[in-house]
Amino acid sequence: MLSIIAHAFGRMFHMFEHGMLANWREQSGESAQQIAELIKEVQTDTLQSVGKMDRVKTNVQSRPDVVEEAKESFNRILTVSQQVAERVQEISLASEQLHAGAGHVIQSFDLMARIAKVSADSTQKIAFVSGD
Repeated sequence: MLSIIAHAFGRMFHMFEHGMLANWREQSGESAQQIAELIKEVQTDTLQSVGKMDRVKTNVQSRPDVVEEAKESFNRILTVSQQVAERVQEISLASEQLHAGAGHVIQSFDLMARIAKVSADSTQKIAFVSGD
């Protein structure tokens, strides 16, 4: 009876572990997508800034507004770069927390499996000694 419980417990742990990994994979994928979008924004802003810088070279004296546009583009690049850095830190922290949590869960299940095994062994010994 206990061996059946131990087997069922092992299957349950296996299903739980795969579910947790799938959840972590999904969250990592979403975070990676968000980072990719922020990187695209940085690339777009950088390309726009380069174009504006080329125009500034030729128009700086006749069009001071171009200088202001370049400044605004660089400020946007700075802001988006900071957002990317913050997001990467958040993802790193979340990944570390998921990894630590998974380790604790696995250790708990391992302990419970060992206890179930010892209990099953003890039950078999008692049954043998009692003559059943």
